[in-house]
Amino acid sequence: MFDFPAFCHINEYQNRGYRNLRQMLLLSEPLTLWAPSSVLLGESNVAVDDILWLLDSGRIRIVGRERWLTSESFRNAHPFGPSARWVPRIDDEIKRLLDEDKSRPPRERRVIEAPPEDGYEWADSHMDQHREAIRRLYEVYRRTPRQIPGGTMDTIARNLTKRTIAHSEVAIVVKTMLRDARNHGMAFKISDADIAMHLSRVDLGFMQILADQAGVPSLVRPRGEVQSIAAPMGELALQTIEVLRRLDEFAGGRAPDLRRFLDGSGRADLLKWMRRTCDSLKLIAPAELDGAVLHHLRHQLEHEKFHDSILAAWRRSRLDAAAGVMGAVTSIADAAFGAPSLWAAGGFGAIVFSGTRTILRNLGYIPADFDGPQWPFLYALGAKTTRRRRDRLLQFLKLLGKG
Repeated sequence: MFDFPAFCHINEYQNRGYRNLRQMLLLSEPLTLWAPSSVLLGESNVAVDDILWLLDSGRIRIVGRERWLTSESFRNAHPFGPSARWVPRIDDEIKRLLDEDKSRPPRERRVIEAPPEDGYEWADSHMDQHREAIRRLYEVYRRTPRQIPGGTMDTIARNLTKRTIAHSEVAIVVKTMLRDARNHGMAFKISDADIAMHLSRVDLGFMQILADQAGVPSLVRPRGEVQSIAAPMGELALQTIEVLRRLDEFAGGRAPDLRRFLDGSGRADLLKWMRRTCDSLKLIAPAELDGAVLHHLRHQLEHEKFHDSILAAWRRSRLDAAAGVMGAVTSIADAAFGAPSLWAAGGFGAIVFSGTRTILRNLGYIPADFDGPQWPFLYALGAKTTRRRRDRLLQFLKLLGKG
C-alpha cells in the first residue's frame, strides 16, 4: 500500500472533525489521531465495527496521555464533559492495544502513550529567548482574534479566569498560544506523520503566524522536506477532503464500502495522486492555492488520454480469434461463401465481438485504458473510467468551480 502517514488533532474540530473522519482515512495510511473522543467516534461517519477493524489493522493509530488512554474514572470526570466519557466497546480495545504494543518499535504501535506535557515550561523558555515576539503575538490576539484557533481561544479564556500560569494578561495570552503550539507540535512529532490534517484555514494561518511572528518551527514537518512547505500541503489536504465530500454528492449520497475501497486499487491510486499533487504544488504560497485541487483534477480528467483505437481493437481481435490472421481470414471467407464451420463462426464472432467492444468503448459505455486518475470513479461509482462517466464527472466538477 502506498504510504501517506497523516496526523489530526481531531478534538480541536469537535463534531466537524468526526464528520470528516472517513475522508481523512481515505487520504491517510495510517491516520494518527490525538486522544480522540470515543463518544464522538461512535457518532462519526465511520461505523464502530469499521473503527475497531481500522484500529486493529493499524490504519488508525491513537496517541494520548497515559490517563486518557487507561483511566475510566479520569475520563468520566474530565472537564471536557460528556464527550470525554469512557466508551467500553472502543476504549477497552484501545487500552488492550496499548498494552499489547508496548514491546513493538514505536512506528509499529497502534496506540502510543505520549510523555507528560511540557508546553507551559517550554513557553516560558521561549518567551525569555524571544522577548520581541510577546508583543507581536499579543497584538494578533487583541486585533485579529479570529486568526487564532477556537481551542486555543477557549484555553486562553480559562487561563485568564484562573490566572494561575502568569500574572499579566499579556503573559497569559502569549504563554497559552505558545503552549498549544508546543503540545500540538510534539504530538505531531510522536505520530511520525508526513502531514497534519487541518480542517480549518484558521489553523493553517495560525501556524504561519507562529513561524513568522514568534520563531516557532512549523507544526508540520514533512519527512525530508523544508518546513516552509507545510502550510501548502495542509491546504491541499483540506481541499482534497472537500472534493471527496462532493464526490459523495456525485454518487447520490452513497458512500462506498470503506473496507473494500481501502483494500482496492482505487485507494492506492488516490494516495499516489495525493502525493504527486502535493509534490507538484508544494512550493506555491497557500494564499495562491484557492481551488487548486479541484482545478488540477478537472484538468487531468479533461486532458489525459483514453487508449482504445480501432487499430488496437483489430489487433486484439486477431488474438481473440485464437487462430491468428489465417483463422480470421478463413472465418470471414467461410461466412461469406458457404456454410461456416463452428471453428469459423467462432473466429468471425471474435472479430465481431472485439469490434463491437471497441465501438462501445469509443462511445463511452465500457471502460477503456485512461492515463488520468481512476480513483474518483472507483470511489464514487465503484467502476472504472469510461468516456461517458468522465464527461458526467467533468460536468459536475465544473459546476462546483462556478459555485
